[in-house]
Amino acid sequence: MNWIIVVFLGSSMGNIGAYTFEKPVFETEEACIAHVQENARSLGQKIGEDLGMVRIDSVYCLTEEQAKKFRYP
Repeated sequence: MNWIIVVFLGSSMGNIGAYTFEKPVFETEEACIAHVQENARSLGQKIGEDLGMVRIDSVYCLTEEQAKKFRYP
């Protein structure tokens, strides 16, 4: 089972979205969590580069199957 990082975002207008990091992929949830803890700043910077100024509400490590529920077609 592969695990990826999914970041839930909020906005001033109340719209909530999700930003999914397709890479890296982790073999365990623990490895994913450790990566998030060690690289929180760079993950936030990447989101800022791609989306501009957004509020990060929460960060989760989800299986690829779980993450599919938050992707747009």
